[in-house]
Amino acid sequence: MFTPKATLSISPPETAPNAIPPKKVLVPIGLGTEEMEAVIMIHVLRRAGADVTVASVEPQLQVEAAGGTKLVADTDISTCSDEIFDLVALPVSSLTETTVGTAVTVSAGSCVVDGSINRE
Repeated sequence: MFTPKATLSISPPETAPNAIPPKKVLVPIGLGTEEMEAVIMIHVLRRAGADVTVASVEPQLQVEAAGGTKLVADTDISTCSDEIFDLVALPVSSLTETTVGTAVTVSAGSCVVDGSINRE
């Protein structure tokens, strides 16, 4: 008789009512973001139970990634300005480094997102 050795689930794990709240993670994306870096990172963090917010640093939510793939963010980076995140995960490329760098400020113990993005 055949018995499966492992099962694979794409849903985030269920948490008990008294469990520690999930970590809040911000993943900013912009023009030229590497698709694989962004999508795999977001997927792994969500499967691990993190509360992941994908935020566009561009004027629109849909962003064209480095290979031409269209990525759609959950929200605009400016809507995250009053939130505190446990982690900011940056799937950046050479095209997004300056844009994301001006949108996110990290200090000891906290992360602040500046809704006004300076495009130089």
